[in-house]
Amino acid sequence: MKATAIYFTNSSKKSKRTGKIPIYLRVCFKGSKSECRLNAEISEKEVSKWDPMTMRIMERNSPINHYLNRLDQKFGDFIILHSNDISTYTALAIKNYVMGINATDKMTAMKFVDDYFNNAVLNNVDRTQGTIKNYRRSINHFRNFLKSCQKQDLLLENLNFEIAADFKNYLVNSNTVLNRVGMTEVSAAGVIKNSEPYLLMQQIRTY
Repeated sequence: MKATAIYFTNSSKKSKRTGKIPIYLRVCFKGSKSECRLNAEISEKEVSKWDPMTMRIMERNSPINHYLNRLDQKFGDFIILHSNDISTYTALAIKNYVMGINATDKMTAMKFVDDYFNNAVLNNVDRTQGTIKNYRRSINHFRNFLKSCQKQDLLLENLNFEIAADFKNYLVNSNTVLNRVGMTEVSAAGVIKNSEPYLLMQQIRTY
């Protein structure tokens, strides 16, 4: 059961005032689709640079491409977090998640980690018991780190380079107040690898 996100230009909705053409998102799932207009427009000249295969503008550092990449990231988040119960959702629900529509509860970084573990690790038959144990231990390190700096309610959207770097320092440095001994760089790398393999790791790996 595969969900897809498609981006396309819609010339039929060309603005009479500006002459610009909007870009649309179409989510397809379980034989149905849901579309919406994005906050992105291109000129008729830029239409020639639009590649329908990559669904991006053939131009380096295009702000529109960056915007579409962020939407793709949110789409990927949804697929990962709901790998076990995705059949209960609709194309409309997925599209609304990507666009942030009717999102009443903002996800914390810790909830994202826990959901990933429960949905993509714990019940994955390809994971060995040793691997699952390593994931669980790594996640506990991340949970204790957030508690030590009183950031248990840190929102996923606020996870940044500074916090990722602080997590690495927490792992490798000893702390007598917390009664913990710092681990080696190699051990810390193993914890980082398993503690949050999608967004958090993107931040830490740039450190």
